[in-house]
Formats: sequence, C-alpha cells, structure tokens
Amino acid sequence: ASLLIGSDGIFSTVRRQLNLPGDRLNYVGLIVVLGIVDDKILDVPLTKRRIFETVDGTTRIYAMPFTKTSTMWQLSFPYSEEAAKKLCKDNATLKAEILKRCETWHDPIPELLGKTPLDCFSGYPVYDRALLEPEVLRRENEGGRRVTLIGDAAHPMTPFKAQGANQAISDAVLLADTLTESIRKLGAEEGMNAALPIFERKMLNRSSRAVVGSREKAKELHSNLALQPARKVQRETDVDMQKVIRILKDEGVGAA
Repeated sequence: ASLLIGSDGIFSTVRRQLNLPGDRLNYVGLIVVLGIVDDKILDVPLTKRRIFETVDGTTRIYAMPFTKTSTMWQLSFPYSEEAAKKLCKDNATLKAEILKRCETWHDPIPELLGKTPLDCFSGYPVYDRALLEPEVLRRENEGGRRVTLIGDAAHPMTPFKAQGANQAISDAVLLADTLTESIRKLGAEEGMNAALPIFERKMLNRSSRAVVGSREKAKELHSNLALQPARKVQRETDVDMQKVIRILKDEGVGAA
C-alpha cells in the first residue's frame, strides 16, 4: 500500500506497532454504560425530540432519542480500574449495580434502566491517552514513513464533550486536503512524504484542546461542580428552540 492510515480506535494495532516512546492508556476513573430501549418495551416521553441529563455529584445519566421509536441512554460513575474491567464482563451484575445506584432517582430513570434488555446495553472503563506530540508520532529519522494515525488511534478522548467522532471526521478531511495540495505541488512521491508531517502537526495541535476539554468535562460531571447553579443556568432558557429552528430554515440557514 502507498499509505497506511491507522483509524482503528483507542486500542489501535497500527499505533502499537509504531512503538511510540512512553505510550500507554490513561484510565480516567470512570465506567460508562450505554443502553438502548425500544418504545415497544418502554415509551419515554421525556426523550421525544429532546434530551435530558441528571447528575448527583457522582453519577450521571444522559438520555436522548436514538431513533424515532427508541431511546438511548448513557450512565457513568466512578469505579476502580480492575473492578470496572470485571464488572463490564457480566451484564447481569452490571445491571444490578446501575439499578442500585439509581433506584431512588426520578422517573423514568429506574424503569428506563430496568427495562433495557441485557443484550441492549454494555459497559466499558473509560480511557484516554496523554497528548501526543508531532515529534513523538514522527521522529526525525521517519520522514519517509508512509504510516499515520487519525481519530481515536491518534488522540483518544473521553465521551463527555461528544467530540470523538467530530475530531475523526475533521482529521479525514484535513488529511485529504493536505495530501491533495502537497501532491499537486511536489508530485506523488515527494508530495506524500511532505504532506504527512504537516497533517500530523495540524491534527494534533487542533485535537489537543478537545482531549483536554473532554478530560476536564469528565471530572466536572462526576463531582459537585455538576451541581453548581451556574451550570444549571446555562441550560435553562425561555427560548423556544423549535421556533428558532423554523426561523433559521425559512431564512435558508443550515448546519453547513
């Protein structure tokens, strides 16, 4: 192959084979449990065309529509690493743990968790990595190496700012643009060799903010900071968002 792109996630095989110095996973101290429940099992009016979030300073749940007829929820809470690995291997035990944690929470949370089938949820310990420097990803004697990384293979982050997929898509566009420009100027061989270090530097500089921000958000959402009035005010507004969206559509304003 002319170019190998490691886009194989946080446990990237491609990254492992690069033998980057000091490279290791960083456990952030949390379990995330994801579940999907169909409306035929439990209809959840609170998640129809909207999301809701509940926090208690330690545990946090976030729920939203998954399809027009199903709800997705994400529950997260602190747990030691080895215990988290063990708990996530047994869905029945994991379900008992999350039900115990949320048994006194407001409706529909206990029922939402309780009625999610065992084969429709899973849990995992949350990891990220230390920020990767361009000089570490590509050392001085590796200028001609036709291997690079994108997405979680390059800059894994916690899910709490919802930036992982966004950053991966941005990486892919940046890589394509950088390769195109460099190859047009220098030709296929020299252009590709020149493009990869430029791409990696731009990618890692941009994504580093999302990595750090996601790590900080993970701490915030599972601490008393999540209960501060200032954070609540950020989400409380008298604006009718559906009306705003209709106005924007009428004006031809979209998400592009």
